[in-house]
Amino acid sequence: MSERGHLPKDSDSVSVQVLSPGTSTNITIGVSSNSLALQSSWVIRVASLVDCWIAFGNGSVTATTADMLFPAGVETYKVPKGASHIAVIRNIDAGILNVTRMD
Repeated sequence: MSERGHLPKDSDSVSVQVLSPGTSTNITIGVSSNSLALQSSWVIRVASLVDCWIAFGNGSVTATTADMLFPAGVETYKVPKGASHIAVIRNIDAGILNVTRMD
C-alpha cells in the first residue's frame, strides 16, 4: 500500500495511476429524463444493465436520444468542463444508472 499522494506500484515496481471509488448514487432510467448533481467530481464511473442515453451539463440538462448512447456496461468519464450534472433517459428498457465519484 502506498502513502497518500504517491502512486501505487505494480508487481514490477511500475507506478499505476488509479482513483479510489467515492460516493455512489443511483438514477432511475425511464421514459423521462432524470438528472443528478455530480458533487464537484472531475472523474465518474457510470454503470448500467440497460442501454440508455446520457448527457452532461448544468442543472437544467436533459438527456434525449440525440445525446451520447451509453450501451449497457461500465465506463469511466472525465466530467466535461463546466458540467455539474449528468442526465439519463432510457433507450428501450427502464433501469438504474449507477454513478460513482472517483477520487
